[in-house]
Amino acid sequence: MVIFISKYKILINGCGGIANAWLNTLSEIDAEKPGLIEVVGVCDPIPSQFKKLENFPITKGKNIPTFSDASLAYKELEVDITIILTPPQLHTRYAHEAIMNLSHVISEKPMFIDMNQYRHVREIIKMANENDLVLVANQQYRWMPRIQAIRKAVREKLIGNVEFVISRFIQNRYHFNDWWRSQHEDMSQLNWWIHEYDSMRAMLDSNPKIVRAKLLRPSWSKIYGESFIFLHVTFENGTEWSFSAGQEGVSAYQDSNHTTFEMFGSKGAIRNMRDESPKAYIEQPGKDPLVIDLGGMIENENKLTYPPGWKITFMKTIEAIETGQKHETCYEDNIWTMAIAMCARESHRRGGCPVIVKEYMNLE
Repeated sequence: MVIFISKYKILINGCGGIANAWLNTLSEIDAEKPGLIEVVGVCDPIPSQFKKLENFPITKGKNIPTFSDASLAYKELEVDITIILTPPQLHTRYAHEAIMNLSHVISEKPMFIDMNQYRHVREIIKMANENDLVLVANQQYRWMPRIQAIRKAVREKLIGNVEFVISRFIQNRYHFNDWWRSQHEDMSQLNWWIHEYDSMRAMLDSNPKIVRAKLLRPSWSKIYGESFIFLHVTFENGTEWSFSAGQEGVSAYQDSNHTTFEMFGSKGAIRNMRDESPKAYIEQPGKDPLVIDLGGMIENENKLTYPPGWKITFMKTIEAIETGQKHETCYEDNIWTMAIAMCARESHRRGGCPVIVKEYMNLE
């Protein structure tokens, strides 16, 4: 069923650090499309977080109602879209609560953090579909111009069929200061690497078939879980992907947030580097490879705190609500991204044995 809403009433659930990006994005949308959206409430258990509302045009001087918990907000407000920005451990709970209150959902990744929550999410999806509600996971890295440029090149078979991909992603002493970052074993997978999992799925236009992984916790680690991984994914289209990553490097060469990687095809390779635009290298017998700049480099890209993808996620959500079409990063789609993380954890538990994705995740 297609639904038209004259002005979308938005509840922001969670007012921590990531709320800054969303409030800025919503302010930009409000300036470009006056009357389309309205923030009707903000939730957070820490009252001091609400001070930031005066820093953004969408909420400045508007005396927005604030609540310690979303359950209180739904009792007082009419909400069209709930944006879930809480710690990841709470995303599933609040998505369920939003759907029960007939609100569409945009949730920061991850949608769930373990297999118990995954089973819960499967039921939330059923409830949402029964009530024509949209469930979206924000995977903003997928919209980066370089990722879209590489996806286009792969689709056009610029280097032939992609058979292998080798990726590297290293950060030095990542800040795991908040409790929700430091006290869960899969926070590196679910807080950061999930972007790389999703981007690779999008670029290859394929879902994971088999996952093998080894997770490691270095001797100098300051967190509960593992901050390094050796991952191997076989995709349904036959592409093999090797991904090595770590978030507690010590004075290592740091990759950008979209990873350093090289794709190998029958006609050449695509190389994605940290400080330059991605390039395709096409084999020419007897000559040096033909180099094609794929574009997609954003000015000062590696100095940005976050990539500029929130607006695209939000506007595609509006489009999905108004047309009845599935959002590209709807929950049904992003289960396949999350499957890489869940199967990696299970493979690690099994001593590195391969995990068949459809079998373990009970997917068709």
